[in-house]
Amino acid sequence: MTLDDPVIEGSGSFYPFSKGQLPPEPPLGNMEYKLKLIPVNETRRQHLSTQLKWRLKEGFGEAIYEIGVRDDGKVVGISEEDMRISLTTIDNMAKSIGAEILLTREFLHNGKHVAEVVLRRLPDNTDEFVDFRIALLGNVDSGKSTILGVLSSGELDNGRGKARLNLFRHPHEIQTGRTSSVSREILGFSIDGQVVNYRVSDTSEEILQQSFKLITFTDLAGHHKYIRTTISGLMASKPDFVMLVVSALVGCNQSTVEHLSLAAALRLPVFAVITKTDCCDLARIPKVIGDLTALTQSTDLPSDLAAVVQTEDECLSAAYHMACGAMMPIFTVSNVTGQNLNLLTRFLSMLPCTVATKARELSLREPAEFQIDKCYRLDGVGKVVSGILTSGTISPGTTLALGPSFSGGYTKVLVKSIQRSHTPCQLVRTGQSVAVCIVLDDEGFRIRRGMVLTDIASPLNSCLVFEAVLRILCDVKVITKGLQGTVHCGYICQTAVVTDVDSQVSLFLSSERYPVVLASESSLGCDTYFL
Repeated sequence: MTLDDPVIEGSGSFYPFSKGQLPPEPPLGNMEYKLKLIPVNETRRQHLSTQLKWRLKEGFGEAIYEIGVRDDGKVVGISEEDMRISLTTIDNMAKSIGAEILLTREFLHNGKHVAEVVLRRLPDNTDEFVDFRIALLGNVDSGKSTILGVLSSGELDNGRGKARLNLFRHPHEIQTGRTSSVSREILGFSIDGQVVNYRVSDTSEEILQQSFKLITFTDLAGHHKYIRTTISGLMASKPDFVMLVVSALVGCNQSTVEHLSLAAALRLPVFAVITKTDCCDLARIPKVIGDLTALTQSTDLPSDLAAVVQTEDECLSAAYHMACGAMMPIFTVSNVTGQNLNLLTRFLSMLPCTVATKARELSLREPAEFQIDKCYRLDGVGKVVSGILTSGTISPGTTLALGPSFSGGYTKVLVKSIQRSHTPCQLVRTGQSVAVCIVLDDEGFRIRRGMVLTDIASPLNSCLVFEAVLRILCDVKVITKGLQGTVHCGYICQTAVVTDVDSQVSLFLSSERYPVVLASESSLGCDTYFL
């Protein structure tokens, strides 16, 4: 929308000013309220530009201005002339600091003008990018791999699973069309919100270089017999959001309930995508939407509100409502005809920084901790480990501690080089997934999944017995001493047994929490999972 576009009368679940009251302006974050922007002198202009820089920094290069709104969140509105001057002012502010206006939405509220403006500015270097991570959950045959293949390739499916072939890792996955492992794919967006995928870029390195925002998708198995793999992948990927995929043909079933409960237990914002809308009659889709809405009310999600996104104007509000846990947006798409895929990509391009991404920024000051997913030995390179940096920063030349071993010990390693999406980088920040080439002091030290690279000055402790608070996700479960289960913590997947329960009752109900003591075991076979 440009400055000359007509304003619209706000309505619906995604109209941000419908109640006439927003939450008070946060002192931190990338949201700024302004009644109007009419600079009276050069000092005022400089102050406004400095304020915009701060909001952009808080939002990792993205800021939102609500115009016509007081600091206490009261939606007042202003005259048409004041709005024209305010939008011109914010445009000049953006140009003065090298930012761009991505989106401007004008509304009428009680006959007066209010506006929502989204601004973006490219970071100084690619090392400042923060990856958003989205985990795909949903029942088997719901179309998770297909929709991810369509998004990453930019090509529609042929109706027989062509789009998903590049994501499969094993021959039996290609034969059955069902994911049984964990696969990842990336999708980028330019500063003006355009999709950057393999249709416009040949390699992942080019996608990284051309993107303002980068999203890493984790495609997880949907069949119940692969639930261990799904839980392990969900915990290891540390997602910011969950995309719940539901087939319009099948609708919601027990797997949908399980996956939504997992997301609720981890306090992850969720948005739903209903696929295969081209394969069913129109009367079927409202029923699936109704079932999804009912599920949000029965699970322990932060909000029980769900609404369908129908226009591009609603994508911004849907993204921010979802990120703060206020609602679950629903999209109805077809991977064959391309119906509403533009709404889904627009929504993804507008995803804001969440509490999790802000926590990563705060954890930059903490000692480095890099969780290892895989280990390789490459000819001419040496030992390489891949994983996620959960706190602090790492750069080439850093000396870190690697462990713990089976005996609980650590060994020193030197970081030789770092690559992110096959691109060399000089600094790894919290939340980024990278591959690190290391040189070990003890060449005989055995590296395995679940180990960490941590600051050499950190307390190098490890344990086999620990206390935990269990949250029961199923309807009824008996928790007693001797219960065996699998502990999932990051990339760690370890069997354990409950040795003590701090409660006088043995019958625990769903969604309740109880303190227990667990001890690690090495040879248990069990179907209970501790997250």
